[in-house]
Formats: sequence, C-alpha cells, structure tokens
Amino acid sequence: MQQIYQKKKIARTHLLFGIFWSVLLLLKYIFDSENLSYFDGFYLLVAILYLALAIFQIKIPYLILDKDFIQVNDVLSKKLQVSDIVQASYFAGTYTFKTANQKLNINKDVLEPKDLDTLKETYQKIRNSL
Repeated sequence: MQQIYQKKKIARTHLLFGIFWSVLLLLKYIFDSENLSYFDGFYLLVAILYLALAIFQIKIPYLILDKDFIQVNDVLSKKLQVSDIVQASYFAGTYTFKTANQKLNINKDVLEPKDLDTLKETYQKIRNSL
C-alpha cells in the first residue's frame, strides 16, 4: 500500500487562512466587543473549518494506492476496486478511472512531485490490464 500526500503548500495556505480568520475575530473582539453579533460567529466557523482542513490535509494521505483498490481521501472520500475499473485515461494533468457506477479523478497538480512516478506506474499497470 502506497500513500501519497498533497503538496504541503496547499495545507499551509489553508492554515494561513484559518489563522487570518482567527486574527480577524480576535481583533473584532478586542476593538469592538460591545457590538458583537451573530455574524461574528461566521469568522469563528470559517477559522475552524480552515484549520480543520489544514490538519486533515497534513495528517491524512490524499491518495492510497493498493493492488486491490485506489482511494482518494478528500472531504468526501472515494474508493474504487481495481478489478472493477473499465476505463483509465489521462488528459490535461488529470488521471481518470471509471467503473460501471463511479468515476474517480486525480489531479496530479495537487500531489507531491516525488510521488508522481508511483501514480504513473499504477496508471500504466491498470491501463495495460484493460
């Protein structure tokens, strides 16, 4: 089983956005604490979501390649059995795997460059077995 992570730049960007929204909420609380409204809860919600997304992207691998399945761990996870794949294609930086019921797209631009060879090898194996 091979695990491929997203680029660290993406997680860092989400982490910075989470910190930014947290600082905005803190400044609002410090300088205008008498006029806090329910809308200020939006700052807290966005900050928490960005921070949670950054932690998720750092801790959980984006892509898991196994001899039996391919799994993409995004906000909504998708898993395909390799034996069920009927079509595999590559176009414009996106690997597409299709079964009778599902379609899985993997954008190579979000993956760590050192792991792209692993994905290419897996793609070639699947493509040759079709």
